[in-house]
Amino acid sequence: VGGAFNFNSSAAFQQNCTMAAPGANPSFSSFVSKLCSDGTKLIYSVGITGMRATALALNSQAEAYVGAFGPGVEDALFLFRLDMTGAKLVYGAFLGGGDLGFQASIAALAVDAQDNCYAVVSASINVPTTANALQRTNSNGNLTPDLGNGFILEVNPTGSQLVYGTWFGPQYF
Repeated sequence: VGGAFNFNSSAAFQQNCTMAAPGANPSFSSFVSKLCSDGTKLIYSVGITGMRATALALNSQAEAYVGAFGPGVEDALFLFRLDMTGAKLVYGAFLGGGDLGFQASIAALAVDAQDNCYAVVSASINVPTTANALQRTNSNGNLTPDLGNGFILEVNPTGSQLVYGTWFGPQYF
């Protein structure tokens, strides 16, 4: 996962990584690449234009889960699942976001044996919580991630439902 302008996008669902406007910041385009086990051959490389990928996880079938955020869209947070060939987007899910004056991001991803995806998200205003949440609201009123506020989210295997979402603040660590 990283930022780039030009790269080989073999078997990609998005063949070209193009910037939205001339002179746009290249750090807000990313790519996901898969190499063969000995690292000598590129299997695929997929461009994610206009978003910064910040987290990556694989399931047991080698499908890639990518966490990304898009600037200028209220720092919107997204989760993508690519099939094992990189040629098909299994799902893309909007997780939320908020215009905070700093960039919320997905800090880490993990996938369980049932293909539920777990995301650790830095602070944001509009990331949903669920009824069974450990913490349904931001208890200390401070949204900045450097003060330890954030979210833990679980998304179902199809990306169609938030299974669990909770604030997770400094009082829990």
